[in-house]
Amino acid sequence: MSYKLIFDKERRKVINGTVTINLSCKEACLLTELIKSQATMKELSYTALVHTVWPGRNECINSNNITQLVFKLRSKLKKLTHHDCVINIKGKGYQLSPDIRFKNKKTHLLFLREITSWLIQLFIAFFL
Repeated sequence: MSYKLIFDKERRKVINGTVTINLSCKEACLLTELIKSQATMKELSYTALVHTVWPGRNECINSNNITQLVFKLRSKLKKLTHHDCVINIKGKGYQLSPDIRFKNKKTHLLFLREITSWLIQLFIAFFL
């Protein structure tokens, strides 16, 4: 089964239909790098991950930090897909599952969708 998710990088949200999850700054950065590596059909190496997610702190970041961040992102994405989206390539790094695809969506359209949803809920609460 193939999943098409929407990643709003500016608001750090991933959307699948009507379900939205919020990401931390580091999780959003990791997901951005995984999406880039998926486009080049290469895994995201541990070294590249450390340099992009924790710039300037590569000396004090260890494998536990990486593992914990990947675990958190995996758990959140699994809520949307019920599928393990981040694959560990032993000794090399990580990559997104080939079943996962992200669509680009204009941020202002996502904002409009959120406002519209909020206004509908307000209308229902007020008038019903």
